[in-house]
Amino acid sequence: MSEDDARSRALTDTLLGLSTEHTQSLRVIRDDALEVAQLPTVDPGGSFRLSQGPLPEAAVANDLLILSGEVDPAEVDALAVSLWDDAGWLSPGVLRLRGDDHLRGPYDLDRAARARLGVGSWATMAFAYAHPGTGSGPIPDELLTSHPLVRAYRDDQPAPAQWEVIEGLYAMARRLAGAWRVGRGGALLQPDPDSATDLALYAPTWIEEADLRALITQAVPAASLVEAPAPQRPSGATRAARRRAERAVREWTEARLGSDEVERLAKESRAFDEMAAAHPAPIVGYALTLAAGHDSHIVVTVDATETVPPVLRWEPWASGSLAHIRVAWLAPTTPPPAQRPSRVYRVERLRVSETIEALASAIHHLLGGAVVDEDGFLVVLDPSSR
Repeated sequence: MSEDDARSRALTDTLLGLSTEHTQSLRVIRDDALEVAQLPTVDPGGSFRLSQGPLPEAAVANDLLILSGEVDPAEVDALAVSLWDDAGWLSPGVLRLRGDDHLRGPYDLDRAARARLGVGSWATMAFAYAHPGTGSGPIPDELLTSHPLVRAYRDDQPAPAQWEVIEGLYAMARRLAGAWRVGRGGALLQPDPDSATDLALYAPTWIEEADLRALITQAVPAASLVEAPAPQRPSGATRAARRRAERAVREWTEARLGSDEVERLAKESRAFDEMAAAHPAPIVGYALTLAAGHDSHIVVTVDATETVPPVLRWEPWASGSLAHIRVAWLAPTTPPPAQRPSRVYRVERLRVSETIEALASAIHHLLGGAVVDEDGFLVVLDPSSR
């Protein structure tokens, strides 16, 4: 699959029909009771999303969400609204994400700007994100993971509140087949849009194991239900590395919170564990494993939940106890996040992704609800995939 094909495949329908204007609230005291009413607002439509001109020189020092011309800026604010309650356009070129966190743009990228940023000709626009807070210093080597986003900020990790926003923007870059450029240091990250293989369904209707088995057999006749493969025992080197990381986390935490506070939190945690062990909650759920060929497996887990991703927070059915069904790829091998997967791996991933989509589509058709991807964004599946 070419880079352009992958980018086109990632541009799924993200226009969720969500209003992204900044809505004011009017609070009125009447008979000693507080009433809240929404003031009428005017949807700015496309006017707030228009290009703000060439990328300013000062914006190069900010983190940048870089996108292709195939992306409508409306998709950016639709994804932002699906993640954060506060998201919405405040003025032309200013999209609030959460609290004091904003994106500015879109800005145009000409040939000179692309050369400076180190991106290809596919990149035509960018949104700038400036951290409103201060960083928390370098990340200790023992706490570094192989994830490229963590390594890109190893010299000055953003504060926790900003880190959550950056993770959301990085997920948007993956969903929209774009790139994320770190302002400090200039690291350029291009998350693989096809790497998000797993899907999750939230539905108001439960499905019994026997019924799901029959549905899977009907939806994917070529797949066979099997026993789950045994997990691999970690090597001695892996266990030693895990102990070093746990020790580093403890030292890092004590240095910032103090040993007394760490001990207090540890006591609370132990008390909670003891209470949970004495009053175990009933386990509701099951899992089915499918052999997907070429040593790949697909795991379908079913359980109950009362928590839904933010994108479903307005759905009238998304309250109380819901069925949570996750359809995930269990790959025989996983390449390091910073390494481009081999062609064999990419072909296998695409084949399994199509099977996952067929399964999720069939289950969704039966139960209703909604399907989201690994990053919590809404997915609109093609009915013909059933």
